[in-house]
Amino acid sequence: MVTNKNLPRSIRNNNPGNLRLTAINWKGKVPKDSNTDKSFEQFTSPVWGFRAMAMDIINDVKKGKNTPLELIKEYAPASDGNNTLSYATKVAASIGVGVNQLFTKELFINRIPFILHTIHKVEAGKEYFSLAQITDFYNQFKLDLK
Repeated sequence: MVTNKNLPRSIRNNNPGNLRLTAINWKGKVPKDSNTDKSFEQFTSPVWGFRAMAMDIINDVKKGKNTPLELIKEYAPASDGNNTLSYATKVAASIGVGVNQLFTKELFINRIPFILHTIHKVEAGKEYFSLAQITDFYNQFKLDLK
């Protein structure tokens, strides 16, 4: 983890998607008894945080959240203070679709790095990892997601 309190929580926690603390045993997850945040997951490196975020959004789409708006309503609900329409509009624009357009399997799988990049920018307030870096991270673990 990064200890610079001036950085966003998502960056300090190596959790670029700001995933809430759960019982899921993500790879690279900081054990609960060592987690200093107590509300959000912490990971040993950003790669593991991006992997967990990718797995989370893939699971949401498999559950039928298969438009940018439905995905973001599940991923970052309004009940957590998120502007889901604004958030979904950014995700949709990053992959070149409308907020209510259904993901095809091919489109979704081929655009996961773009979605991860957009989510991380929304959660952190700005870009800390480039699309190229995130694509490299994704290429390290994408076979593990199938």
